[in-house]
Amino acid sequence: TSELMVEERILQRANLLAAEADVAASLSRVRRLARNLSYAAIALFTLLGALASMQAFAHTSAQVNFYWLLFILLGINLASLIAWVVGLWLSKRAGSGAGNALGQASSFLLKKLVAGMGRQRAADPIVASAWLGVMLDGRIGRWSLSRLSHTLWSGYLIGGLVMILLLFATRQYNFVWETTLLDDRSFVHLTQLLAVLPDQVGFSTPDIDQITGSRLGADAGALASARKNWASLLIASLLLYGIVPRLLLLALSSALLSRALRNARLQLSRPYYVRLRQRIMPVATPLGVVDPDEEAPHALAPPRMPGDV
Repeated sequence: TSELMVEERILQRANLLAAEADVAASLSRVRRLARNLSYAAIALFTLLGALASMQAFAHTSAQVNFYWLLFILLGINLASLIAWVVGLWLSKRAGSGAGNALGQASSFLLKKLVAGMGRQRAADPIVASAWLGVMLDGRIGRWSLSRLSHTLWSGYLIGGLVMILLLFATRQYNFVWETTLLDDRSFVHLTQLLAVLPDQVGFSTPDIDQITGSRLGADAGALASARKNWASLLIASLLLYGIVPRLLLLALSSALLSRALRNARLQLSRPYYVRLRQRIMPVATPLGVVDPDEEAPHALAPPRMPGDV
């Protein structure tokens, strides 16, 4: 079709211009910088997750409020998931993948870093702007930012889990719960509901007697008997309700990003491509004289009138 012919000619023209300007080298540097920036962000989020877990235990005594600790560890993750869903919905309505804080921050930071490199390589900022325009736009931008978001929060949760395991291995904690407004049965039912999935995969969880016996102010012996089961439930909750969903969403985002990259097409309706199309494949071409005479045309003699000699 004519659309495919136009797209093919535009891509051929772009490849020729890229070869002349050595765009491949600039693109390689920009991609390497973006990859290193991603690695640094993952390391930072992993460290923040470890520090958050350490801070959650820093101001506690030997007794830890189980549900308050669970809220600290998984609450921010749940809030970020809600923000991701809302951002995904907004990006679909706006038709752009960069309509959220993560996309804007990533674009701003990478452009600033590339601008510093541009003092030696003048083409890098231009190439970075073009590359970001592709990677943060439409379906590609939607799923590339989703993949980055799930990668960062996976690192955050894994860092928190590792720190909790280290704390549990070196210190002793008893888990309690308390409430002012709710009755005890609400916490028993909530704990049993929370323990359904961990029970299915083999984690030990507290039974009804251990749950009711762990209310704040309970006997120390009852708290000690349920200590391992509460710790197992906390680890299982962080793993099954936090890390595993993030990894599944990461795999889904990576697959959808790969499909979006394979199916990517030029948006020929944009003004730049419309003007370029008129230059490459004009709708009408002035033809001039198709088959001119080889000799100069003879002047036509005026018609003879009656009475002319």
